[in-house]
Amino acid sequence: MSQFVIKKLPPRLPKTDVDALVEICVKAFVTPEIYDLTGGDDSLRGLHFRSLIGAANVGGGEIWGAVEVATGKVVSLALCVPPGKRLNKTPEEREQGMNELMARLSPKAKDWREKIMAGQMFPFFDEALGVKKTWAISLVATDPDYQNRGLASQVIRTMLAKYKGTGDLVALSCTFELLVCYPFSTITVTYHF
Repeated sequence: MSQFVIKKLPPRLPKTDVDALVEICVKAFVTPEIYDLTGGDDSLRGLHFRSLIGAANVGGGEIWGAVEVATGKVVSLALCVPPGKRLNKTPEEREQGMNELMARLSPKAKDWREKIMAGQMFPFFDEALGVKKTWAISLVATDPDYQNRGLASQVIRTMLAKYKGTGDLVALSCTFELLVCYPFSTITVTYHF
């Protein structure tokens, strides 16, 4: 049986490592809800994930992973955005994929992202959670070949241990309600330390 180490991945990962993380997400997210984020265009799934992972990689957030000891391969990941930050705010972060994604989205999908997601959803989160004190876990994925081993839960627990005692809130942001209950049913969705 494989052994894994859970750790925060270093910033500024090389493109090949970012590509591997994006591939995990593309393989793991095959639900209809992900298509809402791409305007129904399946060809944009990878670019959607690249925009998040790439922005975190250049300083917008933290990427944590379950790394298989024998191979050094990341097989599960979680992306966390620190208090007071929002991914894809800087030009460098947007160049990691968001600019291309927005250019390729249909006008309707682009409008939804700008008016609903950025215009209504993000301000609601900021007000409800207090953005200056809230870490947002905004992406969790495990390679399907490694699922059902508790790796994502271990990654999240390791992240939570880091934030314990800071007084910060940690929120798990999900694309759809089922994810709140499964596979993280053994983890309370929101922790306040």
